[in-house]
Amino acid sequence: MIRQSLSRFLIAASLCVVATGSSAFPDAGLRFPDDGAAAQAKALQQRFRQLGGERGVDGPGQAARLSSEVSRVIGLLDLSRPAIPKAANVCSELLGPWYSAGPPLLDTNAPQVEARTRAARGLTIGCWNAVNAHLLANKEAIVTGMLGWIATWAAREPIGTANGWCTGYGAQDNRWPLRSFYPDDLINAVIAGCTARAEAVLAKVAEARIQTAIAAAERSDRTLEAMVAAKWLPMPDLRIGDPALARTLKERYEAAVLPIRRQVTDEIVEKLEQAYGSKVVADKLIRTARQACNEVWSKTLFSSQDDGIRAIDTSCKRMEAAFVQRACKSALDKAGIETLGGPKLMGVPRANGTLGPVDHNTMVCAAAIDGFAVTTTSSWFGSPSITIAPARGGPSATMKLRKATREGGVEIWAIGDLEGKIPLTTASDLVGCLATTLDRNDPTPVVRSLGFATGAVVTLADLMSGSSLTTFACREAKLRWLEGTS
Repeated sequence: MIRQSLSRFLIAASLCVVATGSSAFPDAGLRFPDDGAAAQAKALQQRFRQLGGERGVDGPGQAARLSSEVSRVIGLLDLSRPAIPKAANVCSELLGPWYSAGPPLLDTNAPQVEARTRAARGLTIGCWNAVNAHLLANKEAIVTGMLGWIATWAAREPIGTANGWCTGYGAQDNRWPLRSFYPDDLINAVIAGCTARAEAVLAKVAEARIQTAIAAAERSDRTLEAMVAAKWLPMPDLRIGDPALARTLKERYEAAVLPIRRQVTDEIVEKLEQAYGSKVVADKLIRTARQACNEVWSKTLFSSQDDGIRAIDTSCKRMEAAFVQRACKSALDKAGIETLGGPKLMGVPRANGTLGPVDHNTMVCAAAIDGFAVTTTSSWFGSPSITIAPARGGPSATMKLRKATREGGVEIWAIGDLEGKIPLTTASDLVGCLATTLDRNDPTPVVRSLGFATGAVVTLADLMSGSSLTTFACREAKLRWLEGTS
């Protein structure tokens, strides 16, 4: 009595384990390819239920004689779709009351064990073997079903490795290691077959993604602003979990996008070169080019890894340096400083009444870089003067010079009154503002590199004490002046 109770308990526990495991892993159950096969299975199920209700002596024998019919129906199972039948589920559904998942060590041949128990156990074990044999014989059909499932899910999920998909096959991300449901030889054969063919399936999905990414890049707006906004078209996240495949796709994407980046870069550099190549230093086109370069330089701080930005930045720096030297030398050659007796120091009144040092050559160079022309005049009658005006014409300003002596008996030219209707109203504001260019702080090194003498130079900051002029106001005043408005 105790032994029979224990056996029943173990059988019930085993059934619970089977039920729990089967709900956690994909299972096709009793699924057939057509209604005829399904009808045969249903008839067999009804037969087992009928025999289950009979308590006659011949009942177990009749049930046992149906084992060949069980194997035949199992041979009709549908394995074409992505779900793999579990022997326990198939057999429990098919055998009904004659299904026995008791402990394997139960001695079904013992005299005290009922004939009904032995028949159920024999039918169950035979059914299990038949299901597993059917699965193994049709492993290619199982692999094909798995590949269809992988293709469906990989189209909207990250693409991992073929082995990862095949070993992780299952609904809700369950895995093959639930090996108690399937024989090892089946699992190993199916994983090997799936892995060998899944690479092509995943490659097809990856190909669709890379083609979409390249097409989007080719449709992009090919301007500097659009490229910067798009961060120069880096490859989007294609969600490729296979490192080797990810590297291959990145190489293909970069090769496809590189001509787009180069086209944008080349067009921008060509326009900048045309602007910087202008022979007229005050041409608005040059200022536009420099502003474009300033924009690139500001973006370089945040986009230093962008090839396009780096290429434009390099060209800008090269062209700006060449332009500055060209403009500076041309201006110094035409400034007429010799009419003042050579590069003698000058002085301009500070806000506190003292004289601040002004280097004539640096002032001329700075003015020329911003698009102004500086000339000096001298006559037998009256004092010499310096005239500053936009190089392409516009309102001019004249500063009268007078001889003065600084500490130590050093003779200088002192700048006197400022004449002219321009946005800068005092000589100190004008000189200090000119000494700091729109885009460069101090052109003195450029002057020296060209072989011209330089001395101390007064800056806007040096003159700003007590003045209402600010750096921003200085810039705005020069730009208005260059446009010919006051």
